[in-house]
Amino acid sequence: AVYKPVQTGIEPGGSERSDIQSIEYWLGDTQIASIPTPGKVSLFNTYTFAPPTTPWVADPQATISKERIIEQVQVLQRQFDVVLIEGAGGLMVPVTQHWMMIDLMEALKASLALVSRLRLGTINHTLLSVDALRHRGIDLHSLIFTDAVSVTEAPELSIRSLPRVMQQYLPAHRSPVWFPPLQLEAGCFQHNHPTYTRAQHILELRFGQFSFV
Repeated sequence: AVYKPVQTGIEPGGSERSDIQSIEYWLGDTQIASIPTPGKVSLFNTYTFAPPTTPWVADPQATISKERIIEQVQVLQRQFDVVLIEGAGGLMVPVTQHWMMIDLMEALKASLALVSRLRLGTINHTLLSVDALRHRGIDLHSLIFTDAVSVTEAPELSIRSLPRVMQQYLPAHRSPVWFPPLQLEAGCFQHNHPTYTRAQHILELRFGQFSFV
């Protein structure tokens, strides 16, 4: 199951797809089931707000409940073998006036896949996030860099030096996954699509045998 507790910037009836709708679009109808089904994915979301900002600001009525999110995760964990939970905005993004996304991750006691973008400043942002996870005792399952096809050929020294810096400051078993740009289109994560095959190969090089569903 894929669970997005909170998403913002989605106008009701608007043309822009939400994160959950994007996953549905990429998987295609044949890969999705509303109930637990072997080999298929179920998608869930609890809170959606129109303003494109932090959940705390987007929710002026303070409807977001950490307890409700945790309860939903526990329900899904009883139904599904794997529950993938997508955050919103980053570890230190305020979800309410009183807690941030990292507080939710800590409460859920889940292993975390940290996704970073290859751009100027990413070394600082990434290592600060890794340090925050370490201080909270949150397990860093994997570190993923997106659009990494030319990491060794980038004109910026900060990007070219990224692999060396990460190897220095991360444990060997947490070496990053370098993800190139992928062709994201309808059904691109169905088994016979080239995008699925390419992504699966990249992940198998890092984690061994791997399947999305």
